[in-house]
Parts: sequence; structure tokens; C-alpha cells
Amino acid sequence: MFFSPEAAERLAARCQAGQACARLACFQARVEASTGARPIYRHVDACAGHITEAVQDLKAWAGDHLVVRAWLKVLAIDPYAAAHRAASGAGPAELNFAFYAVPVGQLGTPALAGVGGVHV
Repeated sequence: MFFSPEAAERLAARCQAGQACARLACFQARVEASTGARPIYRHVDACAGHITEAVQDLKAWAGDHLVVRAWLKVLAIDPYAAAHRAASGAGPAELNFAFYAVPVGQLGTPALAGVGGVHV
């Protein structure tokens, strides 16, 4: 399947972090936890100018909602992933690259609570 440049541009992921930011999202920050009765997953697509704000907001959200035993991850994403998936049948995990992870809340080991981050 072929998408015209105009169609691909309409499908491209946009920054969700900045007020009225229309730039393409090249990063995704997400909080993931699979412990407890139901899994927790929340994410924000962000441009390079707003990724720090997105990470800080998600960390604050996790604290406000008492999320424990979770990871906050930052992924490099393809802003045109929707068009690529539709054209090739690839799944979303095949088009993202996780490069940073930091624990959120207690992970059960006090030493991990203060870790500044892990490059993956």
C-alpha cells in the first residue's frame, strides 16, 4: 500500500506535551507496570523540545496516583509509524526503540529506588 506524502503527514504522530505544539513526535515517554489487579500504562508522544516536560509530567502523574513497581521508559519513535504500519503490516513495537528507563515508585529493592536511569 502506498501513501502520498500528504496522507502520511496527516497520519504522523504529533507532539502531545506542549500547548498547541504542531511538531512531529520523535519520542514517546511511558509508564508501565504489570503488577496488581490490572496493568498500568500511560504514554505521551513528544517532540524533542518537549520530551523532558513529558517525562516530568508522567513521573508526577505516577506519584499522584501512587503507582509503584513501575518503569518510566523513553523510546525513539517514527512519527510516520501509522503510515508505515498500514503499508507494511508491521506492529508498533517494531518501529520503536527504547533507549532509557528509570524506576517509578519502589521496585521492592531499596537500592533501585534511587537509580538515575538505565540505558537499554
